[in-house]
Amino acid sequence: MPEQAAASPTIQVDLEIEFAGQTARFAKVPVQLAMHGQDIKISGTIPSTLSDFKIDPPKLLTVPVKNEMPVKVDMTFGRP
Repeated sequence: MPEQAAASPTIQVDLEIEFAGQTARFAKVPVQLAMHGQDIKISGTIPSTLSDFKIDPPKLLTVPVKNEMPVKVDMTFGRP
């Protein structure tokens, strides 16, 4: 991560996620950055859907399930 990115509370990231044997790419996903001493905390939500991974939305008792499956991310990295 570039040093200048740490100065901003929100950055946009490009992500590649593999799930169920399929890879999906997400461009310019906004994530929040917070500095805690030498640690960097990254949090945000990836707006993924079942169809991003070529999964047909199942039906529960003939009621369709929503295609959306947002993934909440909350990570902390230690700086050397």
